[in-house]
Amino acid sequence: MAKHVNVAFLRGTAESLTDDILLMKICPPNPRGGRYENLVPVDVSGLPKTRLKGIVGKRMEMAGRIVNLPTEDGQPNVSTFKPFKNHFETTDNPEDVNRAEVIGLTPSGVIYNERKGNQRAFSNVLMLAGETFVWAVAFKHAARLLKQSCPRGSLLKVGGRLNYREYEDGDLGWRQVYEVVADSEQINVLKKAEVVDDLADIRALGEIEVDDDEAEATTQTAI
Repeated sequence: MAKHVNVAFLRGTAESLTDDILLMKICPPNPRGGRYENLVPVDVSGLPKTRLKGIVGKRMEMAGRIVNLPTEDGQPNVSTFKPFKNHFETTDNPEDVNRAEVIGLTPSGVIYNERKGNQRAFSNVLMLAGETFVWAVAFKHAARLLKQSCPRGSLLKVGGRLNYREYEDGDLGWRQVYEVVADSEQINVLKKAEVVDDLADIRALGEIEVDDDEAEATTQTAI
Protein backbone atom coordinates (compact mmCIF):
# COMPACT_ATOMS: atom_id res chain seq x y z
CA MET A 1 0.00 0.00 0.00
CA ALA A 2 1.40 3.38 -1.05
CA LYS A 3 2.00 5.92 1.70
CA HIS A 4 0.66 9.37 0.99
CA VAL A 5 2.05 12.53 2.63
CA ASN A 6 0.51 15.93 3.36
CA VAL A 7 2.74 17.99 5.66
CA ALA A 8 4.34 21.41 6.00
CA PHE A 9 6.74 23.03 8.47
CA LEU A 10 6.44 26.78 8.98
CA ARG A 11 8.57 29.18 10.98
CA GLY A 12 7.89 32.90 10.97
CA THR A 13 6.16 35.75 12.78
CA ALA A 14 2.54 35.82 13.93
CA GLU A 15 1.10 38.92 12.26
CA SER A 16 -2.51 38.85 13.46
CA LEU A 17 -5.19 36.63 14.99
CA THR A 18 -8.79 37.09 13.86
CA ASP A 19 -11.69 34.64 14.21
CA ASP A 20 -9.41 31.63 14.84
CA ILE A 21 -7.23 32.47 11.81
CA LEU A 22 -3.59 33.18 12.65
CA LEU A 23 -1.80 35.03 9.85
CA MET A 24 1.84 33.98 9.61
CA LYS A 25 4.44 36.11 7.82
CA ILE A 26 7.20 33.85 6.51
CA CYS A 27 10.18 35.08 4.48
CA PRO A 28 12.37 32.07 3.61
CA PRO A 29 15.44 32.37 1.34
CA ASN A 30 14.86 32.32 -2.38
CA PRO A 31 17.35 29.99 -4.17
CA ARG A 32 17.65 32.62 -6.91
CA GLY A 33 18.55 35.31 -4.38
CA GLY A 34 16.68 37.43 -1.89
CA ARG A 35 13.67 36.05 -0.03
CA TYR A 36 10.10 34.99 -0.66
CA GLU A 37 7.44 36.77 1.35
CA ASN A 38 4.58 34.45 2.23
CA LEU A 39 1.46 35.36 4.21
CA VAL A 40 -0.10 32.05 5.23
CA PRO A 41 -3.42 31.88 7.13
CA VAL A 42 -3.38 29.11 9.76
CA ASP A 43 -6.60 27.68 11.20
CA VAL A 44 -6.05 27.50 14.98
CA SER A 45 -9.66 26.70 15.91
CA GLY A 46 -8.60 23.29 17.23
CA LEU A 47 -6.05 24.72 19.69
CA PRO A 48 -6.77 25.76 23.31
CA LYS A 49 -7.35 29.50 23.68
CA THR A 50 -4.68 29.62 26.38
CA ARG A 51 -2.02 28.74 23.80
CA LEU A 52 -3.07 31.68 21.62
CA LYS A 53 -3.03 34.42 24.25
CA GLY A 54 -0.50 37.14 23.46
CA ILE A 55 0.74 35.29 20.38
CA VAL A 56 0.68 38.23 17.93
CA GLY A 57 4.17 39.51 17.20
CA LYS A 58 5.90 36.38 18.45
CA ARG A 59 8.13 34.03 16.52
CA MET A 60 6.31 30.75 15.90
CA GLU A 61 7.06 27.38 14.38
CA MET A 62 4.60 24.66 13.57
CA ALA A 63 3.97 21.52 11.55
CA GLY A 64 0.58 20.76 10.05
CA ARG A 65 -1.37 19.76 6.97
CA ILE A 66 -3.82 21.07 4.39
CA VAL A 67 -7.41 20.08 5.21
CA ASN A 68 -10.40 20.20 2.85
CA LEU A 69 -13.55 21.85 4.21
CA PRO A 70 -17.10 20.61 3.55
CA THR A 71 -18.64 22.03 0.37
CA GLU A 72 -21.91 21.67 -1.51
CA ASP A 73 -22.13 19.00 -4.20
CA GLY A 74 -20.57 20.18 -7.44
CA GLN A 75 -18.69 23.05 -5.81
CA PRO A 76 -14.86 23.29 -6.00
CA ASN A 77 -12.93 22.16 -2.95
CA VAL A 78 -12.06 24.70 -0.25
CA SER A 79 -9.07 24.18 2.01
CA THR A 80 -7.45 25.44 5.17
CA PHE A 81 -4.14 24.75 6.92
CA LYS A 82 -4.29 23.25 10.40
CA PRO A 83 -1.28 22.75 12.69
CA PHE A 84 -0.75 19.56 14.65
CA LYS A 85 -1.55 20.23 18.31
CA ASN A 86 1.80 18.89 19.51
CA HIS A 87 3.84 20.83 16.94
CA PHE A 88 2.82 24.44 17.58
CA GLU A 89 5.11 26.57 19.73
CA THR A 90 7.07 29.80 20.11
CA THR A 91 10.73 29.89 19.10
CA ASP A 92 13.81 32.11 19.29
CA ASN A 93 15.14 30.84 15.97
CA PRO A 94 15.48 33.88 13.66
CA GLU A 95 15.54 31.93 10.37
CA ASP A 96 12.21 31.69 8.56
CA VAL A 97 11.29 28.32 7.04
CA ASN A 98 8.49 27.27 4.69
CA ARG A 99 8.78 23.66 3.57
CA ALA A 100 5.92 21.50 2.34
CA GLU A 101 5.66 18.04 0.82
CA VAL A 102 2.78 16.18 -0.76
CA ILE A 103 2.75 12.61 -2.04
CA GLY A 104 -0.46 11.51 -3.69
CA LEU A 105 -2.29 10.40 -6.80
CA THR A 106 -3.06 12.69 -9.74
CA PRO A 107 -6.72 11.91 -10.50
CA SER A 108 -7.19 14.62 -13.13
CA GLY A 109 -3.72 14.82 -14.67
CA VAL A 110 -1.41 17.77 -15.20
CA ILE A 111 -2.68 21.03 -16.74
CA TYR A 112 0.10 22.75 -18.71
CA ASN A 113 -0.07 26.46 -19.52
CA GLU A 114 2.24 27.93 -22.15
CA ARG A 115 4.21 31.10 -21.51
CA LYS A 116 2.23 34.25 -22.28
CA GLY A 117 3.99 37.62 -22.32
CA ASN A 118 5.68 38.10 -18.96
CA GLN A 119 3.85 35.15 -17.43
CA ARG A 120 6.03 32.08 -17.05
CA ALA A 121 4.93 28.68 -18.34
CA PHE A 122 3.42 26.68 -15.49
CA SER A 123 1.70 23.40 -14.72
CA ASN A 124 -1.07 22.86 -12.20
CA VAL A 125 -1.78 19.42 -10.80
CA LEU A 126 -4.44 18.39 -8.32
CA MET A 127 -3.12 15.69 -6.00
CA LEU A 128 -5.14 13.34 -3.79
CA ALA A 129 -3.20 12.64 -0.59
CA GLY A 130 -5.30 10.23 1.42
CA GLU A 131 -8.73 11.87 1.31
CA THR A 132 -7.43 15.43 0.86
CA PHE A 133 -7.14 17.28 -2.44
CA VAL A 134 -4.05 19.51 -2.63
CA TRP A 135 -2.97 21.72 -5.53
CA ALA A 136 0.66 21.87 -6.63
CA VAL A 137 2.24 24.16 -9.21
CA ALA A 138 5.53 23.99 -11.14
CA PHE A 139 7.06 26.65 -13.38
CA LYS A 140 9.09 26.96 -16.58
CA HIS A 141 11.13 23.89 -17.60
CA ALA A 142 9.89 21.87 -14.62
CA ALA A 143 6.31 22.56 -15.69
CA ARG A 144 6.84 21.02 -19.12
CA LEU A 145 8.70 18.01 -17.74
CA LEU A 146 5.93 17.40 -15.21
CA LYS A 147 3.33 17.37 -17.98
CA GLN A 148 5.41 14.96 -20.06
CA SER A 149 6.26 12.53 -17.26
CA CYS A 150 3.13 12.40 -15.13
CA PRO A 151 0.05 10.91 -16.81
CA ARG A 152 -3.25 10.91 -14.97
CA GLY A 153 -3.37 8.43 -12.09
CA SER A 154 0.38 8.53 -11.35
CA LEU A 155 1.76 8.65 -7.81
CA LEU A 156 3.57 11.97 -7.55
CA LYS A 157 5.85 13.56 -4.95
CA VAL A 158 6.14 17.36 -4.86
CA GLY A 159 8.21 19.39 -2.40
CA GLY A 160 8.46 23.14 -2.09
CA ARG A 161 6.88 25.97 -0.16
CA LEU A 162 3.30 26.31 1.03
CA ASN A 163 1.63 29.26 -0.68
CA TYR A 164 -1.74 30.91 -0.09
CA ARG A 165 -3.27 33.13 -2.73
CA GLU A 166 -6.56 34.66 -3.78
CA TYR A 167 -7.66 34.92 -7.39
CA GLU A 168 -10.74 35.82 -9.38
CA ASP A 169 -12.54 33.02 -11.22
CA GLY A 170 -14.75 34.23 -14.05
CA ASP A 171 -17.57 31.85 -13.09
CA LEU A 172 -17.14 31.50 -9.32
CA GLY A 173 -15.88 34.93 -8.27
CA TRP A 174 -13.05 35.34 -5.79
CA ARG A 175 -11.48 32.11 -4.58
CA GLN A 176 -8.72 31.17 -2.16
CA VAL A 177 -6.27 28.32 -2.55
CA TYR A 178 -3.40 26.72 -0.65
CA GLU A 179 -0.84 25.19 -2.97
CA VAL A 180 2.64 23.70 -2.92
CA VAL A 181 4.99 25.68 -5.16
CA ALA A 182 7.34 22.96 -6.36
CA ASP A 183 11.12 23.18 -6.36
CA SER A 184 12.26 21.67 -9.66
CA GLU A 185 14.56 19.19 -7.88
CA GLN A 186 11.71 18.13 -5.57
CA ILE A 187 9.39 16.72 -8.24
CA ASN A 188 9.42 12.95 -8.53
CA VAL A 189 6.97 10.59 -10.24
CA LEU A 190 7.11 7.64 -7.83
CA LYS A 191 4.83 5.40 -9.88
CA LYS A 192 3.92 6.29 -13.43
CA ALA A 193 0.40 5.34 -14.43
CA GLU A 194 0.06 3.07 -17.42
CA VAL A 195 -1.63 4.81 -20.32
CA VAL A 196 -4.10 2.31 -21.77
CA ASP A 197 -4.89 2.60 -25.46
CA ASP A 198 -8.40 1.14 -25.71
CA LEU A 199 -8.45 1.55 -29.49
CA ALA A 200 -5.15 -0.16 -30.24
CA ASP A 201 -6.75 -3.38 -31.48
CA ILE A 202 -9.42 -1.78 -33.64
CA ARG A 203 -7.78 1.40 -34.92
CA ALA A 204 -7.08 -0.22 -38.28
CA LEU A 205 -10.83 -0.74 -38.80
CA GLY A 206 -11.29 3.03 -38.98
CA GLU A 207 -8.42 3.80 -41.32
CA ILE A 208 -9.42 5.67 -44.49
CA GLU A 209 -7.34 5.83 -47.66
CA VAL A 210 -7.02 9.43 -48.88
CA ASP A 211 -5.39 10.58 -52.10
CA ASP A 212 -2.57 13.04 -51.29
CA ASP A 213 -3.67 15.55 -53.97
CA GLU A 214 -7.27 15.44 -52.73
CA ALA A 215 -6.17 15.95 -49.14
CA GLU A 216 -4.04 18.96 -50.09
CA ALA A 217 -6.89 20.54 -52.06
CA THR A 218 -9.28 20.06 -49.15
CA THR A 219 -6.80 21.70 -46.76
CA GLN A 220 -6.36 24.74 -49.07
CA THR A 221 -10.15 25.14 -49.40
CA ALA A 222 -10.56 25.04 -45.62
CA ILE A 223 -7.96 27.79 -45.19
